[in-house]
Amino acid sequence: MRLALLGNSGSGKSTLARWACATAGVPGLDLDTVAWEPGQVAVAREPQAAEADVAAFCDAHPAWVVEGCYANLIAVALRRNPRLILLDPGEVLPSSPGGRGRGPARCQLPLPPLGAA
Repeated sequence: MRLALLGNSGSGKSTLARWACATAGVPGLDLDTVAWEPGQVAVAREPQAAEADVAAFCDAHPAWVVEGCYANLIAVALRRNPRLILLDPGEVLPSSPGGRGRGPARCQLPLPPLGAA
């Protein structure tokens, strides 16, 4: 399984990615970890370096999950023919079980079985 999750902040990408990785037993890559300079606040890495890291991750694993909001980095993953899921942040609700201001329906998607292409 190769899965690319694309969406804005708060859309549920990380939650879905953790679930997919745990369920399928595959590694995951949070694109924030390659988009920004480590140990620095809001310092973007050179795009070519970040893109090379995504390519290396994808090529090193037969199955994976990549998640983030960076079009140039998702494009690198898409060259490897994953299933693409676009996430919408949904509607902001006054309260939720997790206390994060979003309702529990934000990740309820009609997902195919994880072993599917």
